[in-house]
This record gives sequence, structure tokens and C-alpha cells, in this order.
Amino acid sequence: MEGKVKVILLIALLASLTFSQNAVVFASNASNVKVVWPANKVVALEAYHSANQPNYLGNGAQWVWLSGSDAWQDGYQAIYHSTFYSDCPNSQALLSITADNLFAAYLNGDQVGFGTNWQKTYTFKVNLNCGPNYFKVIATNLDEGTPAAVIYSFTQDQSQCYKCANKAKYNKKTCKCEPFFPAPPCSQHPEQPPKPVCVQTKACAIGKVWDPVKCACGCRDPPPRCGAGLRYDPITCGCIA
Repeated sequence: MEGKVKVILLIALLASLTFSQNAVVFASNASNVKVVWPANKVVALEAYHSANQPNYLGNGAQWVWLSGSDAWQDGYQAIYHSTFYSDCPNSQALLSITADNLFAAYLNGDQVGFGTNWQKTYTFKVNLNCGPNYFKVIATNLDEGTPAAVIYSFTQDQSQCYKCANKAKYNKKTCKCEPFFPAPPCSQHPEQPPKPVCVQTKACAIGKVWDPVKCACGCRDPPPRCGAGLRYDPITCGCIA
């Protein structure tokens, strides 16, 4: 009986993995997070939280802050931004974020959340744009001489993404289903019969050649060059005075 229960649980687990395709759309790190303010600072991995709470969100997102120190002033504030792309805006995404100590988050110009407890992970349902999305977070440190950090990610259940009705294909650039007309099999494209060759049926006069397209005698192309005092005659195909 116990074996049957394990089998049922395993099947349920596999089914949940099959129908839920939760994808990481964006995860913060030192290379994809940029600092807006202070302008003379550079983003770096934050040492304290990275050592004590690695992979805090469970999806590869990293703690970041400004380079240059491990202890920051009370009230020190930094503004960060990230740009990422989405090709499935019809499915809501989930922003997971926290900061040591306070944060306010903005997506495509609209505030989508805030938090005041760095020991808590905040989650917010958000709608993404097709194409580029612009995320900004304002983070503030509290307590003199303490570490400061921010970490965030965007995930999305993409199990219903990219699905189209018959004779339609999903275009990831426009995020829409568009008509799709595949090329018919080669058997439906019979080769065209070869064009008949125009065989020369008579001799051409001096200075003229046989033209297989017109099926007649004509002048050479290009015409010959005429000497000084002579001009080309297209009737005789020769040079005359």
C-alpha cells in the first residue's frame, strides 16, 4: 500500500512540473543591474548577504549594492535600474524582491511595490510589456555603519505562452499569433517544362548572327567598333562612311 502511495505522489509531482513552466525572466546580478544614483558609483555583489544568504530567492538572483564599502551611513540611498525583454505579456509575472533596509519598486514608470523589512521576501504580481521592460528600485540603508543590499527577480508561468490556434504561429517579436501558411510539398510544385530551343533554320548574311531568342538573324551585341570616319549601321550591322 505504501508503495502505491509513493507512485501516486510521484505522478502528481511530475504532473505539476509538466503543467507549470515557471521561467526566470530576469534575476539580479552585478552585470545586469545598473546604478542611476549616485552617478559615480559602480554596482557590485554585496559581500555580507551573499555569504550568509546565498541564492536567497532560489532562482539564481544575487544580492547587489555599490562597490567600495561594506558599511554604509544611516539613510544612504541608491537608485538602480534594469532592462529586460518579454515575449509573453499575456501571462502575469511575479516580482520577488527585498532590500536592506527599505525599497520602492517601479516597472515601466509605475510603482508596483515597496518594503520595509529586509528579512522578508516581497512578491508582487505585475504585467510585462511585449519587448523591453524598464525596472527601477530605490533602496535605502538604515542604521549607521551596516551592510546594505538589494535582490530581485521576475518569474513567469509560461505554460500558456506561445500557444496558437490552427494555421497560426506565435511571433515572439510582436507577441501575437499570426497566420502561418507553410510551403506546400515539392510534389505540388511540378517542374516547368523546358522552353523549346530555337534552331537556326537559315544562314545569316555577312556581319549578322543568329538570335535564338528572336529566332532570326540580327546584329552582334555589342556592335563592332568603327574606325575613323565611319559609323555603325544597324540595318547592315556594319560600318559605313
